[in-house]
Amino acid sequence: MSENVFYHAVEAHIKWKIRLQKHLDGTSNEELNADVICLDNQCTLGQWIYGDGQKYKNMDGFDKLRDTHANFHKCASEVVRKADTGEKTEAENIFKNDYALLSKDITRMLVKMNSVMRSLLK
Repeated sequence: MSENVFYHAVEAHIKWKIRLQKHLDGTSNEELNADVICLDNQCTLGQWIYGDGQKYKNMDGFDKLRDTHANFHKCASEVVRKADTGEKTEAENIFKNDYALLSKDITRMLVKMNSVMRSLLK
């Protein structure tokens, strides 16, 4: 896997946090669609997981990354749904807890996977 994919995936997750925070704060000019956000195969990492990354599907941690990434998208979608239906407190709780934990887990898994892959290339 290209380190570029790992870097862009981590960067995208950081940007999502900012986008969701702005949506929750009401300072975003961006329309967020919960039905699109819940799709885990549309972002850079998801496209890799279901595409080129399939050659690593037997690698330790791959299934956990895929599943955690899917849950991350469902969670981000739920934040938007709750915020859009006026359930701001619930949205903020999901954002600060479940979403934050899933995002950290994905970042940790990507760093670990990148390290393993780099050692295999030596």
